[in-house]
Amino acid sequence: MRSNKCLARALALDLAESTAGPAACEAAAVAASAKDGDGSTAALAAEVGALCRAALAGNTRCLWAAVRLAPIAADAGEHEEAAAALQAVLRASPNAAAAWEALGAAYHALNRHSAAGATAGTYPKS
Repeated sequence: MRSNKCLARALALDLAESTAGPAACEAAAVAASAKDGDGSTAALAAEVGALCRAALAGNTRCLWAAVRLAPIAADAGEHEEAAAALQAVLRASPNAAAAWEALGAAYHALNRHSAAGATAGTYPKS
């Protein structure tokens, strides 16, 4: 309980803080699973997604939140939100091939096929 308050305080001071953010997501997931009882992935995704959305609302370059929000949004069918999160990831890590691939998939789901095709040639070749 006290650790959750410390994490909340650290995030209040700096939303992009790379240690407190992931730890707060982990704590939110544990709390959601304890509250829900059956460990429902929907409840976990809702808790972690809400935390990530709040962090990104305060700082659009919050990498830890964008990395966690992108798959949650994509799994929920919120492809526009997933694309925005993936764009934030790629601004920070332009060589992240998995993020480029996921961005292409998000654009494809949004029927933005020319944008999806453009991502195919963008990520670095190995």
